[in-house]
Amino acid sequence: MNPDIEAYISELSANLQGLPEEERQDTEEFYREYLLDGNLDSRLAIEQKLGTPQQLARKILADYSVNIDNAHYPKKINPQQSHHDLRAIWWIILGMLAVPIGFPILIALGAIILATICVIGGLLIGFWGLIVSLIIGGVMLLVKALVLLGTQWPVGLFYGGWGLIILAITALIIPALFQFMQFIIAASGRLIRRLGHQVFKKQYYQTANKEKHQQ
Repeated sequence: MNPDIEAYISELSANLQGLPEEERQDTEEFYREYLLDGNLDSRLAIEQKLGTPQQLARKILADYSVNIDNAHYPKKINPQQSHHDLRAIWWIILGMLAVPIGFPILIALGAIILATICVIGGLLIGFWGLIVSLIIGGVMLLVKALVLLGTQWPVGLFYGGWGLIILAITALIIPALFQFMQFIIAASGRLIRRLGHQVFKKQYYQTANKEKHQQ
């Protein structure tokens, strides 16, 4: 075995830890055969063709995220799917930065990606801000109610009732807000995947994952 090829594949594998084991092994074997068949037997020749292992890994992870079959994801929106979507968005963004594309397209993609990140970040901040505000407000009303129960018990009961109502409403809306956030993340993931597909379909590189999807 060529030591330069094996060193390159080893570094590539270390940067593909996010892939499922079977996909990672298939990708390693694909590129090992690709380099051997192409007689790319020096580190310089390999990197001139494929880039550094880190750059190639970003493209592979992005390609995997764009082309992954929906069967790999849960059918219902849930925290696990949201985690996959966020990770896919990150991989695709890194992959876009690693491929040569025109400056106008890069600006447009950057604007869309930035807007998506701002929407997700803004909703997360607003979501947690609302929850914290409701909890603090409900607790403060309960504390005030306890103070007033000994002197003005009707007023104390009034504040206590409202405090319990606010906390009950908070408990009811938390699941709905989580579902809404998961929906936004899933929609953002689909948008970024479509953008990634438009960018990556014209690139020269190939991955084992893409090969399987084309069969």
